[in-house]
Amino acid sequence: MLINDRDTARDYFFTVWQKHKNGNVLEGTETMLLSLMLIHPEYQAIFSDPEKYREYDYDVDQGEVNPFLHLSLHMAIEEQLSIDKPDGISTAFQKLLAQIGDAHEAKHRIMGCLAQGLWDMQQQQQAFDDKLYMHRIYATIET
Repeated sequence: MLINDRDTARDYFFTVWQKHKNGNVLEGTETMLLSLMLIHPEYQAIFSDPEKYREYDYDVDQGEVNPFLHLSLHMAIEEQLSIDKPDGISTAFQKLLAQIGDAHEAKHRIMGCLAQGLWDMQQQQQAFDDKLYMHRIYATIET
């Protein structure tokens, strides 16, 4: 799922949630997105109210979590794990999972590393650094 426009991306979330509520058949990445929406009940009211949340700006300085970004990062991690790219991420995930015992929490730890890598990329105007990303993931695994 690669959408560069915020409104289009948010509309995709609203559409998937509405299709789910209506009992419509989901296609492709919609199924993965719905599974993530369902394990995040704290966001479901947001997906049910596009008029209120389509243009809402989340303020991280006030402790607000952007559910669209959060689930998009989840989607990216699911895709990375499914193809083991960057190389070794599946092994790192399995090590983290064995240590934590909770797949969702393990993915959240990886998500923190991904978010930091994306932040670095944006700030430095450089390509994403897979090696640094993997280094950060391994740094979260207790030895």
